[in-house]
Amino acid sequence: VSARVSYAQQTARLQPTMSLSGDAPYTATLTTGIKDLAGNALAADYAWTFRTGAEAGAWQRTTTASAPYPRSGHFAVWTGAEMIVAGGFAYLPDWNRFEYTSTGARYDPANDTWRAIAPNAPARMNGTAVWTGAEMLVWGGTDYGGGAAAGAAYNPATDAWRALPTAGAPASAAQHTAVWTGSEMIVWGGVDAAGRPLASGARYDPATNTWRPMTSIGAPTARAGHTAVWTGAAMIVWGGSDGTSDLATGARYDPVADVWTPIAAANAPSARVGHTAVWTGAQMIVWGSRFGTTNSGGRYSPATDTWRPTSTLCAPSGREGHVAVWTGTKMLVWGGYSGAYAQYYVQGAAYDPAGDTWQAMSATDAPAARFDHSGVWTGSRFIVWGGRESGTFNTGGRFAP
Repeated sequence: VSARVSYAQQTARLQPTMSLSGDAPYTATLTTGIKDLAGNALAADYAWTFRTGAEAGAWQRTTTASAPYPRSGHFAVWTGAEMIVAGGFAYLPDWNRFEYTSTGARYDPANDTWRAIAPNAPARMNGTAVWTGAEMLVWGGTDYGGGAAAGAAYNPATDAWRALPTAGAPASAAQHTAVWTGSEMIVWGGVDAAGRPLASGARYDPATNTWRPMTSIGAPTARAGHTAVWTGAAMIVWGGSDGTSDLATGARYDPVADVWTPIAAANAPSARVGHTAVWTGAQMIVWGSRFGTTNSGGRYSPATDTWRPTSTLCAPSGREGHVAVWTGTKMLVWGGYSGAYAQYYVQGAAYDPAGDTWQAMSATDAPAARFDHSGVWTGSRFIVWGGRESGTFNTGGRFAP
């Protein structure tokens, strides 16, 4: 880096004299040619590295160097420092075939680097994953034998997997939901290994390595493909399908009291499955639907037990298989597929609930169109990775809103 250096009040300031790229690493070196006002030179060169901030509204591609196999429907979580991906349905180039895979990797966005993890993940796709603060807990998913009501925990500190106990575990095998409460993972609904919709679940405590039952009194009707969010005090379940019809109903679950409370149906979005849901800190926002037939959604406030619609003005095209994250001020939606229009999407949008407005995300340098990918929010960037279109991907991108 070519720059001018100034020093005042025990603070050194570097002012580059060249243009720097956004979200890129640089090394600055102070040489022995630098002298203070008394004429004293540095005893030795001094160097340090830094990374520039991401350009607002811009995408940066994730590296493919050491990236895991291309895959879709994989498990993914954000740890606070890394994104962990594991499992899924992958293309294995060494054998030129697709397989359910037990491999995975950890992605460090600060350095744009990948490193492999122990290859003992459940070889399944479309299960659930939560981050506890110390482990990634995964549950369910499908493989060649159908759905599996089983799970595992991955500890990045030891790079080790362990199986979750089956005693007292839920029957949920696929199309269920899982949330982390701060002390337990709550798994609810979905279908069992025979494909039957469920109205039951269980709570897993990693501290005791045990499952606890949940009451079924007042629980929503049996369903799969629904969404669930954790509010800090309750899990809110909404939508899904009972195997015959799509649903527009839901309920709140309080794990402390082990009590279900139905939520209002008035003004709720139309019945659907294949949607996403995020928690804003005050509202649950649901959006999207199976087959991509609608670009509508709704905002549910548990404080007032009321729904309000999301605007469709400038909203992205209806879709399923997309990802949605909450940034702290906006919901970002990206990717997905519309069966109604046979369209894969590279477009995304940001929804601001304060103004009930949508704004398109830049498509410049965005990952290729895809669905069944993963998406996490790091606190400053939206990372999407993997997924499929005509084939599977091991590419992705980082978006700075």
